[in-house]
Amino acid sequence: MYFIGRWGWTQHSGILRYLLGIGLPLLAAVIWGVFRVPNDGGAPIVRVSGMLRLLIEIIYFGFATWGLFDAGAGPTHGLVATLFFIRLGPTGNMALTFASRKGLVNTFNIT
Repeated sequence: MYFIGRWGWTQHSGILRYLLGIGLPLLAAVIWGVFRVPNDGGAPIVRVSGMLRLLIEIIYFGFATWGLFDAGAGPTHGLVATLFFIRLGPTGNMALTFASRKGLVNTFNIT
């Protein structure tokens, strides 16, 4: 959420800076918390399929990574964001589980 907020903060000045810098992370948090799969830390407010949740996560982490680069972050920040997106971003284990169920990945004990 920090990366999304940082992007919003750098886009404008004045009151719009505060609205984007605070509002975008809040919107992202609401979407993240509302649209969930069953057994994902309690009862979901809006139950979605695993594929839709994966799409939400890809958009979330992809925008955060892109926003960090667009906001002018240095290469170290970009490297950290990219590695985070690759490993923890669309819930790594969830993506591997889905791919293995569909026969797209062999079971290589990747954790």
